[in-house]
Amino acid sequence: MIICRCLEPRPRHVLKGILNFFFMTNTGRIVFVCLLLILGAYVGRIVLVDAPQAEKKEQREVGPRRLDEMASRLQKAISDGDDHFVDSLPQRSAWYPADLPCAARKKAPEKREPIWDLLGMERGVEVGYQYRFDRSDGVFTLRARRDSDCDGIYVVHTLEGRTDDWSSITGTKKHVDNTGE
Repeated sequence: MIICRCLEPRPRHVLKGILNFFFMTNTGRIVFVCLLLILGAYVGRIVLVDAPQAEKKEQREVGPRRLDEMASRLQKAISDGDDHFVDSLPQRSAWYPADLPCAARKKAPEKREPIWDLLGMERGVEVGYQYRFDRSDGVFTLRARRDSDCDGIYVVHTLEGRTDDWSSITGTKKHVDNTGE
């Protein structure tokens, strides 16, 4: 037992030996600096590359996800509404918000067409897309667009739905276009 106890390292002595190696020897200092550089490169990649890419990916998915939510709200409103409900919907809305600087987010204006309340667009929230609603002859179209790289060409996400006498939505189709609107 006594022999085994002598061979057991004591935590304080181990820590002191490691610190002496890193700070008292040239080799230890070089290893320590290399470890700091590797750690700094890893943290730098996370902060400068990975986090911005994750944010851009999230921004790309906001518009299409919001179109799905709007279509669900429209479906509910159509099924809950009376025979004249559909006639109260606009044929075409203006882009909301009316202007959106490229690659930017902007607070959605409080003043807007009533269709955006029906479709669940919150007031005063930051948006990175512009939205539009159209309806005609049993078809509704929801669009979300943005110019994320400031080249004047919008990425436009479109969700189209067909209806049976506007009593319910029977199918939706989603697609993406690049347009220079």
